[in-house]
Amino acid sequence: MIKRFTNSEIPKTLYKYREWSNNYHQDLIRKREIFITNPSDFNDPFENIPIRWDLISEEECDNQHYEIFKYIFKDKSEQEIRKIAKEITNSKILLHPSKLSIENPNQIEDWNNKIGILSLSEECDNILMWSHYAKNHTGFVLGFDTNLFLNNSDFDYIENVKYCTEYPIIKSIGENDDFYKKFFHKSNDWQYEKEWRLSKNHIMDRLYVIPKEAITELIIGCKMNNKTKSEIVDVAKNSLGSNLKIYQATKDIENFKLNINLIEN
Repeated sequence: MIKRFTNSEIPKTLYKYREWSNNYHQDLIRKREIFITNPSDFNDPFENIPIRWDLISEEECDNQHYEIFKYIFKDKSEQEIRKIAKEITNSKILLHPSKLSIENPNQIEDWNNKIGILSLSEECDNILMWSHYAKNHTGFVLGFDTNLFLNNSDFDYIENVKYCTEYPIIKSIGENDDFYKKFFHKSNDWQYEKEWRLSKNHIMDRLYVIPKEAITELIIGCKMNNKTKSEIVDVAKNSLGSNLKIYQATKDIENFKLNINLIEN
């Protein structure tokens, strides 16, 4: 069962912006395939928030050592194990503040190679998203029914991204809260994306096939030409089934907004 970090309500539908001119993006409709991204490949250089091991205190080292040794010395009391943990900290054999430093690029890369992230948005009519991720409104957006998607997926977590001005302080990666801080926080500059992330840990295959019944909406970009529109609609009908609703995005004549109108049900 997929896990959560917060109690924020999951939207009924989440969206993915794509380009029809990109063959890999076409596979999202033709084969229902999508690539689960390594965090190192994100377009934001401020992703991959480093773990601040350099801020760990001696007491926190003691606690980390205790958590290790309580599984080794099962015949000893808590007091005895804590004494051993303290001695290990003082000896500087394992963890000690003088030996620890901020997470380096190689360590970050090692973590990222084990993690897969699928980024979605709670909005389908965001003008900037269409410009940045759907080739200047000539692409398309697919909508996923989140209940059907999650019931048939093997992702580990789903959560909306928290936008902030400062890095959250991460002192380890052993707790869920630390994982949430590292992979689900971004700069306020990105809040227009209203991003939700699904993560998969210890990922083996980054190519993921989405259940057909979970793909419920196709939205055509307002600048897609008629030839491409006809092609994508035909492919979607054949690949995704009769339950797919197809919409057309159009520019509003009075406001800076997109109107999303149903054209086929």
